[in-house]
Amino acid sequence: MSKPAKRARKGRKASGPKRPEFLGWNTTDEEEIERRRWRGITEVAEFEELEPDFRAFGSFRVQSSTGSSYVVEIRHLERRVNSCTCRDFEVAGLGTCKHVEGVLNLIAKSGSRMRSGSPSHQSPRIEVHLQSMSDAAPAMLLPEGHFPAEVRDAVESRLKDFQ
Repeated sequence: MSKPAKRARKGRKASGPKRPEFLGWNTTDEEEIERRRWRGITEVAEFEELEPDFRAFGSFRVQSSTGSSYVVEIRHLERRVNSCTCRDFEVAGLGTCKHVEGVLNLIAKSGSRMRSGSPSHQSPRIEVHLQSMSDAAPAMLLPEGHFPAEVRDAVESRLKDFQ
């Protein structure tokens, strides 16, 4: 006896990532970050490179659906040390927003075009930035690999004045 033939299922075609679902306003920071990641993937379709010489690690202008534009600075592809000029980034204290997540997604999709010359996940420059809006102490992100100790020490000593 032969098995019945399987029929191809007809259904809705997936049109992108599944929208995260949360119950009301009682959410964790990780859930809020996931919401911003989803919105970045689905709402940020393009950006303008403001520092094309630095490829993935630089400043980008992102246009919102309301016509406002924001500047996103990418320092690292995995850690939350990036920044955006939008109000959500400033107020939420999550270290990300839909604009940052959208730019990160577009960089990942671009493959080697944005990453050429940079095998690292972080900027090739010394990056001095604020850790977060709640902790206004400056932080430093050094490029990977060998870096002159005297330069690192000089930058660190200057940062101590602000802590």
